[in-house]
Amino acid sequence: MYLIQAGIVAALGGWWWALAYLLVTPLTGLGAMRWQRSWRKWRSRLRYRKLQQQGDARLSELIGLRQTLRAALRRAEMEALDTETAS
Repeated sequence: MYLIQAGIVAALGGWWWALAYLLVTPLTGLGAMRWQRSWRKWRSRLRYRKLQQQGDARLSELIGLRQTLRAALRRAEMEALDTETAS
């Protein structure tokens, strides 16, 4: 699809425009992907802070569940390491 578009650009505007199109399009795509990730992270942080300021019970519950899960994973990791070194 990308090469077809470059061919159309070459047919309409010349090889110089097609070359520019071939070089610039991937760069703008990478920039857009990076911007999108940054935007999502920023939006997520904003939501978290808003819930934190409101004292939302769901946020407190999620933080507690996260801590419980992390502790369980640490215990499982330690058990796996203990059984690995014992054998």
